[in-house]
Amino acid sequence: MRIAYFAPHFAEYAVRLALAQAERGPVWLAVNLENLAQECTPALVEQARARLRLVTFRARTRAQRLVSYGRLAAAMAAFRPDVIHVQEQTDYFVRQLAQAASLMAPVLLTVHDPKPHIGADADWAVRMTPHREALRALAAAFHVHGAHCRRELAASLQDGRPIISTQHGEILLPEPGQARAPERRRLLMFGRMEAYKGLGTLLEAVAILRREGVPFELRLAGRGSELDRLQGAVEADPSITAIRKYLSVGEAVAEFQSASAVVLPYLEATQSGVVAAAFGNHRPVLATHVGGLVDSVRPGITGTLVPPADPAALAGAIRRLLDDDAHWQALMDGVAAWTGDFHWSAVCDALEPAYRGLMASGRRGRERQARRPELDAAPRGAERKVD
Repeated sequence: MRIAYFAPHFAEYAVRLALAQAERGPVWLAVNLENLAQECTPALVEQARARLRLVTFRARTRAQRLVSYGRLAAAMAAFRPDVIHVQEQTDYFVRQLAQAASLMAPVLLTVHDPKPHIGADADWAVRMTPHREALRALAAAFHVHGAHCRRELAASLQDGRPIISTQHGEILLPEPGQARAPERRRLLMFGRMEAYKGLGTLLEAVAILRREGVPFELRLAGRGSELDRLQGAVEADPSITAIRKYLSVGEAVAEFQSASAVVLPYLEATQSGVVAAAFGNHRPVLATHVGGLVDSVRPGITGTLVPPADPAALAGAIRRLLDDDAHWQALMDGVAAWTGDFHWSAVCDALEPAYRGLMASGRRGRERQARRPELDAAPRGAERKVD
């Protein structure tokens, strides 16, 4: 199979998926150059250039998008893909290129968020609705992460097109020399700090632990509107350190490696790259029992799940994680032993039947198109015989 990947965003995700697929056949990958520089180490980029047909593009300005559209469409057509796998990003540029791609081969669309999150994301999603609907309309099949996302997407489509579910492959993997022992009483909350992430619940849990005299350090690594809103409470607590910036790959890996566990106090969730990063760094997860987090975390094996918006329950789970060394070590061991579904080879295993099915349907479509002039010229009885 010849698989073409188009990744306007999620560069590390796309590179690691493409590298795993390259073990099975020819792969072409188009990735945003700025996003590639942000998310991928030089070593990973070098590996991709050596093993893939890697094409980079820019799309910040209108002129860059116009140039990139023509160049990418031509390069994709020259590759002659059997399937084109697109990472969903709902804007006009992605929509137009995906439409061109759909004329070359069947499109498999990875949908990371079937429904928009509350907060700033929802406002953006409403404005981008026409592009999202057009992009999803041209897909022959879909790829999501977890049963929750699959149900949400199926309910919105209601047309029976195939939806393949896999785990989110591991990201932010430590390179040689980056692995280190965790700081036993350090917790990490990582990523964009928006309303749905439940930062307020975590701060209430922290206040409970402080009153009980439980020693710990909480690192908030990321930025967003919710962290801005709660800045006063964060700065007033000496147990909290806020790193209010976009972290480099090396800085992000260092934060995961230093933590003894990663906290996701979300109020809602679809899939989670943060869980995939935690498991890639062999760290357990303390998360809420919402959405796709339930599909990713095995309670008592790779982490702990607590009810959402429940500071007392969250504080209790943190307390046990910090004070019960046997419990914490069991979760550490569980992550090492039970997260094989997050390996990229397992993701490719799950995608392969879908790729093969789409490849077969694409060939049948091309054969029908090639026969069309003969059918149009043939008498009606002859058409029925050919069919």
